[in-house]
Amino acid sequence: MPTIPNSYRKGTCLLLLVLFLSCLISATRAYDSPAHDRGGIDSLSWGDWQNYKLAIIRKRDTLKGLFEDNERMLITAFHRGSVDRASVINAYLLGHRITILNTILENFRLLETSSQTYALQFIDSTRASQTVYDFRHDRIVFCIAKWDTGNFIHESTHGVQFEKGGIVFPKYIDQSTRFSDTTNIGIGDDYDDEIAAYAAEFAYDPASVAGFPSATQKVRSFEDISVKWLLGLTTSKGTELYGFGAGIAMTPVTVESTIKALQDAYPLSPRWASYTGQGQPLKSKKNYLYKTYRP
Repeated sequence: MPTIPNSYRKGTCLLLLVLFLSCLISATRAYDSPAHDRGGIDSLSWGDWQNYKLAIIRKRDTLKGLFEDNERMLITAFHRGSVDRASVINAYLLGHRITILNTILENFRLLETSSQTYALQFIDSTRASQTVYDFRHDRIVFCIAKWDTGNFIHESTHGVQFEKGGIVFPKYIDQSTRFSDTTNIGIGDDYDDEIAAYAAEFAYDPASVAGFPSATQKVRSFEDISVKWLLGLTTSKGTELYGFGAGIAMTPVTVESTIKALQDAYPLSPRWASYTGQGQPLKSKKNYLYKTYRP
C-alpha cells in the first residue's frame, strides 16, 4: 500500500496547526468583541439568552399541560351539566398566557436575525431595568436583573418594538435621553408600549407583576394592566415611574410620527420645539437609530 511521504506529512501537520491557531485567534477575538458585526445577539450574551428562552419554553409547555387538563375537566363538567364559571375564566387565562408566550418566542427570531446587535447587561435587582442604546459599540442593551426571566421578557419586548419602528434612539450624547456617558434611552416609549411589555411579563409570571407597588389598583388579570395601573407604579423610593413628566410619551409614537405629534406626546420637552417642518416624520431627521418594519 502506498504511504504518504514524511515530508508531506510534516508539511500537512504544520498547515493544520497554523489553520487551528488562526481559527482559535479568530474565535477569541469574536468572543472578546463587544458586538457581532452581523447583528443579532452579542456573542457574550448568547448563552444567557438561550437560558432565558429555555425557561420560557418550559413555562409555555407547563401551561399547555394545565390547559389540556382544565379543558378535559370542563368537557366532563359540561356533560354533567355543572360547568363552573371560574374554571372557564381559568382556561381563558391559561390560553391567553400560552398565546403571548408563543408570540414572545416568535419575536425572538426577529431580534436574533436582526441587522442590529443586542446585548444583555446584568444590574443590581434594586435598580430599575432599562433598554438603552450603546452608541459607542452600536448595540442595544437590555439592562436587567440576572435570573429574572420576567424582567428579560419585559425589556426584550422593547427591543421588538424598536424593530417594528415603535422606539427610536439618538446616535449621540444627548442630555434629554442620557442614561450614561455612552448610552441613551429611547424616544417613543409610550403607554401602549409599556402595557405590552408588562402584559408579556405577566404571561410568564403573573405573581411578579401583581407584586409591583401601584397606588391605583392591583393586577389580577391582563385587563388590569392599564394606563391607570401604570400611573400608580412607583420606585422603592416612592417616585412615580410613568407619571406626567417622567419621560414617557403621552400619546402613541413611532418613526412615522410627525414633529407636531412628538411635541404633543412630550409637552414638557424642549427638544421638538426647535425642529422645523412640523409635518415631517421623525425618521426624516438625522442622527437617530430606527427601524421600519416590513413583515
